[in-house]
Amino acid sequence: MGKRQSRLRPEELEELIKATHFSPKELNRWYRGFLRDCPTGTLTEQEFCRIYAQFFPFGDPEPLASLVFRGFGARGSGEGGGGGGGVVGFPQFITALSAATRGSTEERLALLFRLYDSDGDGSVEREDVERAMEAMHKMVGPLLIQEMTDEDEGKVTRGERGTPDELSVAASTRVKEICKVLNQNGGSTDGDGVNQEQFVEAVKSDPDMSLALQHQQQLLI
Repeated sequence: MGKRQSRLRPEELEELIKATHFSPKELNRWYRGFLRDCPTGTLTEQEFCRIYAQFFPFGDPEPLASLVFRGFGARGSGEGGGGGGGVVGFPQFITALSAATRGSTEERLALLFRLYDSDGDGSVEREDVERAMEAMHKMVGPLLIQEMTDEDEGKVTRGERGTPDELSVAASTRVKEICKVLNQNGGSTDGDGVNQEQFVEAVKSDPDMSLALQHQQQLLI
């Protein structure tokens, strides 16, 4: 009694077919896997962070995992980048996964916007970009230091390149580059912020930034 069905109800399946790029068979397969990992039918932020850490064992993935979790549409999560307590159900999970893996450029960038919009106020300010860059730095920084290859001599280097200070400067430079692009389409990361439509259109207007941010999204999700 009370055991969850291993298949989606017909009405649920129909809605998700419309909302995602997955087939009915794929959706039911993902649903079974989701229930196997999350028997309650929901994924908590703590569980998500634990899973995320398995893929990025060299750094501190928790800050970024929390941002990604909110980008998945967590219900009831805390604001301002703090601890959450929210949960992600299967519809939120599979819709975000669909956008990340099979979505159009617009869908991918909209998902990335939600990741940057950590407080969920519908706009991205410079502080949001800085928070995301800092979280990424904490997660992949140590790995970059470990694996950074000297382009001239083809060997791994430590100290001359890839030091924490240099990575911090690189992250700061990236923040400036992203904000410069975002500010070109009517919004202002130093003012009222950039809404989702402005974010997507601004990034699309810069092919290099669009490619870089989509690659970033693929790395994170």
